[in-house]
Amino acid sequence: MKVIEPGFATTVQDLGRRRYQRFGVPVAGAMDAYALMAANHLVGNPFGAAVLETALAGFKLWMDQDCVIAGAGRGFELIVEEMKIPLWKSVLVKSGQTVQLHETDESGWGYLAVSGGIQVPPLLGSRSTYLPGGWEGFSSRTLQENDELSTGGQFGTSTFLGLAGRNLPEEMIPGYENLITERFIPTNTNDVITATILEQFQTVTYRIDQTSRMAYRLTGEPLPVSGTTDILSEGVGAGVIQLLGSGQPLVLMRDAQTTGGYAKLGTVITADVGMLAQYVGEPSQIRFSVTTVEDAQSHWRKRVNNLLSLTWDESEI
Repeated sequence: MKVIEPGFATTVQDLGRRRYQRFGVPVAGAMDAYALMAANHLVGNPFGAAVLETALAGFKLWMDQDCVIAGAGRGFELIVEEMKIPLWKSVLVKSGQTVQLHETDESGWGYLAVSGGIQVPPLLGSRSTYLPGGWEGFSSRTLQENDELSTGGQFGTSTFLGLAGRNLPEEMIPGYENLITERFIPTNTNDVITATILEQFQTVTYRIDQTSRMAYRLTGEPLPVSGTTDILSEGVGAGVIQLLGSGQPLVLMRDAQTTGGYAKLGTVITADVGMLAQYVGEPSQIRFSVTTVEDAQSHWRKRVNNLLSLTWDESEI
């Protein structure tokens, strides 16, 4: 593939760089992991294959070989030549055609999966881009005009025909809402995070103040902080809710640092982190609700198992 228009912040992402946090290496990976996994499944890739991720503005590619693609995410249109293709659907693309993931008025994070996966050189077991890393190649930069990207070995015509035309069932497409409730596992109460703070946290309606791949800063009625919220640094990761000295929360996202020195309110469950990442409503309306580890695991396991259980009747494609 050749990049014609790179977009604003288009990067290569997979499910992240795990097992290296103890060395200070962030996990990174797709902001909306479910969207990445679903797009990969539609084109016959493993869940964790590398895809293209973009934010706010889309991109345009020229394809130099036949392949099957699928778009996913929030607020984008997939365009092959001049034809609009729905997201959450696989389509055959012929050599020489152009592919565009085009933004709409509600663009959040968009994904394009290609059969065979994006084959940039892996770093520490992952092809995910971590922009602050300072690493060589695609591991620490956005796409640029005229970049060329390789994909994995492509299939024969009969296999392409079996992959093209797959749809994700409507009930499995995330309902990206403009009023969301994020489920979280609360921290144990302590001198900083009291039961009163945790209870009030669940009554406040927040708006998003600042966003980045590292963290989303929220603003609402300040929580009743008494003194500092600084603590000895401890391990953190995507979904961790930190409480700032101002009484406002900060939710860490996929590029989160590996340790943090603010007290934790809890951790947003894996199934809901991507929903927060995709939030583009204005004004923001975000609430938080306590859940359990068992429920968190059940929600994510159900989403993954639903994808794994999908079958497509090729006679209907």
